[in-house]
Amino acid sequence: MHIHWLAPQQFENIYALYATPLASLRLRAGALLSALTQDALLTAGPRIPPQAQVCFIGKIGVGDIEQRQAHWLHEIQAFKGKVILDFTDDHVSTPSSMSAFYLQALQHTDGAVCASSLLKERLAQVYPGPIHVIADAIECPVISPKVKPNPLQLLWFGHTTNLPALIDFLPSIDQPATLHILTNASGVQQIKSMLAQPAHLTLAPELWSTQAMVKTALKCHICIIPVGVDNLKKASVSSNRLLTALTLGLPTCADKVDSYLPFKDSFGDLRSPELQDMLSRPMLWHERVQKAQDQVLPHYAFQALGKQWLDLLTSIAP
Repeated sequence: MHIHWLAPQQFENIYALYATPLASLRLRAGALLSALTQDALLTAGPRIPPQAQVCFIGKIGVGDIEQRQAHWLHEIQAFKGKVILDFTDDHVSTPSSMSAFYLQALQHTDGAVCASSLLKERLAQVYPGPIHVIADAIECPVISPKVKPNPLQLLWFGHTTNLPALIDFLPSIDQPATLHILTNASGVQQIKSMLAQPAHLTLAPELWSTQAMVKTALKCHICIIPVGVDNLKKASVSSNRLLTALTLGLPTCADKVDSYLPFKDSFGDLRSPELQDMLSRPMLWHERVQKAQDQVLPHYAFQALGKQWLDLLTSIAP
């Protein structure tokens, strides 16, 4: 079977997608790639090869959206095989520059995949076809929780679109600490340009990479993941940031968004006294982190989720 993943960039060597900054490609197409057998082929790029039998529509992105939208829609409409939309961000409930593309693309698909159950519910409001849920894979190595020397160091990581929730939350941290912020280049510049920073916090912005994540996690005590209490779009995020933090061995306090709730015993509620408890005594949360690493995280490894992608392909294009 020849499977093509419609993507903004061309991959002559398909294994190069493991190094792309596009998380939806690394963690989703990458999971599929990890589980492919010798009788299957995966390609990725902005043009669908004529010999392809199945096409996944990946994240289109905002760059050159009008030109790319017209090109991708032409590719999808001309394709004779099965088309599956990989829907990883809510462009249905909250209109964006990409909403028009997704709504038009849905008219030419045989099914869709979402990164969370809540995202599936929202997509089902406008799409009557079959919708599956497959989580993002975890790409960081497992690090056992360890006691770290003081002073207190915290970790936050995410795309620049997640920074507003972090900045709004900063006043809630009332203990002196260094907050390591791992994000993309525009996010690093945004933090460096902040006019007002909490006096008791040292903000340390750095470019995100998997290597930087591991290096920083080794010296941090906890991870915080503010998503935003009333953020409709972010409420449907996948579980990946939470599970990645636990993979890194860090006690984690997060907002209780829908995809995090199945793991409620593994993390603290960011809007409760649990935050202060974790800031004061992070080592008391190590047992929960270790339990999640032993019992939960294996289900989110590349190979485990790759099998789910293969099962989906079998059901749609047997």
